[in-house]
Amino acid sequence: MNHDTFAAIERANYENDPRTQRYDAPGVYEALKGLVTLTLPYLELDPDTDAELIRAILGDEELARLLAADECTEIEDYEFRVPADLQVCPLCSGTGSVVDPAIDCGGISSQEFIEDPMFELEYRQGVYDIACPQCRGNNVVPGIVEPGTEDEPGTRDECWTPLRRALYAALLDWQQAEAEYQAECRAERIMGC
Repeated sequence: MNHDTFAAIERANYENDPRTQRYDAPGVYEALKGLVTLTLPYLELDPDTDAELIRAILGDEELARLLAADECTEIEDYEFRVPADLQVCPLCSGTGSVVDPAIDCGGISSQEFIEDPMFELEYRQGVYDIACPQCRGNNVVPGIVEPGTEDEPGTRDECWTPLRRALYAALLDWQQAEAEYQAECRAERIMGC
């Protein structure tokens, strides 16, 4: 394997390692209320199909204006709260730290440990560990208590108002589109673009 191919594989391993991904904290967690504040970065609303959502967010007057003008509206950085609880961090399994991905994202073979026993000792002692990028060393992260369905009710459905459900669905759609965009950006970085 030539050097360029090896470098490309290492770059791909690093870019796709979950420890190098961007983690956006869900927002401010209110432990006493069991709620977390989420921010919907962008939402386009059509008064013909999203009338109830526009009424709930912007009010009756704005809905009437949009319907009369026959125009859509955009909302940016809209904050709303949803039911949540604290959950063990899925990235570090609650330890609060992970090995620096620059050290082992491409894997470490037993041969490397045989060749450098001091490296193995340091590696196993946590010398190369960093604070978990997802929980930032706190061991737990706010986890959204998902709404139930008609077939299977959730544990906190009374907190899931129709507005919260609609905003949460819109946020999930936005996050999916953002994840696809970030994957495309990672692929371009891997290819050297």
